[in-house]
Amino acid sequence: MDEDRAPDLSGLYSDREPPAYLEERVTADYMRTMRASGRGRARWWRIAAGVALFGTGFGTARALPSRGAPVEVGSATAGAPPGSRSFMLLLFERPDFGADLPPDSLATEYAAWARSVAASGVPISGNELALQRAVLPPTDGVPSEAAAFRVGGYFVVQAPDEGAARRIAESHPHMGHGGWIEVAELR
Repeated sequence: MDEDRAPDLSGLYSDREPPAYLEERVTADYMRTMRASGRGRARWWRIAAGVALFGTGFGTARALPSRGAPVEVGSATAGAPPGSRSFMLLLFERPDFGADLPPDSLATEYAAWARSVAASGVPISGNELALQRAVLPPTDGVPSEAAAFRVGGYFVVQAPDEGAARRIAESHPHMGHGGWIEVAELR
């Protein structure tokens, strides 16, 4: 082609999309070529290997306790005696709760408590909640009563009745640090 005419032709049809049937045909031809050459299979093997490695890493990370989490000693329903019920222990605290304590000291203390509860035969699980929260629906401000406290974490225990769940909650060290616990049955 003549170099003088190239700039004139460069703008032709630049704003038009190719017809859908042409795109489907090109895609189908490409897939057939990849299958026939074997290159597509090699690519899929690499993708499958990557997914497997990711899954292995994800599974390993889930098995390890998260930093600052009290403890995951198993599912609160695993090994639960017949007739037991699930209760949630919600750990409430003021926004400055634990500010005067060394980092992770509460998590260590709470983990030891959860292990002692589990050692006594009570199925238990729980976790600490992140400080960053989302309030839905978004509002201009948080109601004053909600700003006065927050839920810092939770535990789920199996107990035959609410009285037994309350006795478990009363033994939690959270209240000794100025927090309070709400016991609620899960339905």
